[in-house]
Amino acid sequence: MKVFQIIAVFTVLLFSSCGGGDERPKPENLIQKEQMIDILKEMEVVEARYQRRMFEPKSQLKELALEHYTGIFKKHGVTLENFRTSYKYYEEDPELLTEIFEEVIVELTKEQAEAQANLKEAYKNGKEEQGADTTATDTVSKKSELNVLRPGQLKQK
Repeated sequence: MKVFQIIAVFTVLLFSSCGGGDERPKPENLIQKEQMIDILKEMEVVEARYQRRMFEPKSQLKELALEHYTGIFKKHGVTLENFRTSYKYYEEDPELLTEIFEEVIVELTKEQAEAQANLKEAYKNGKEEQGADTTATDTVSKKSELNVLRPGQLKQK
């Protein structure tokens, strides 16, 4: 949830610092909006992962995050420079950048809900399996209890 707050603050800062302009030339190799959404979504997941590591040196975390970013860029077939140029282009149009980040939030929220549903289902299935095992064990225990001699049941001859 903290990721969403950071995105919202970031978007507000962009609104206040950037002015809308007329037609701007698109940079060569502009990352299309949908691909930019996918890239930013993955970057937000990386950011969230490293924000939780409070006790590690920030320089080390930054280095690890950059390694992950490089992997994300490679996966999407873009370079860091290409990403920076495209991001700057979108940044100059605050409304468009806001749309992009809103879509990132929507998609991350959907993924979070899906992951939570999957966890609940896995937990439920685990409980059912555990319950089945317990029932089997209980049945064995009850049967063996029937054959246990109690004090005074054994007759001496």
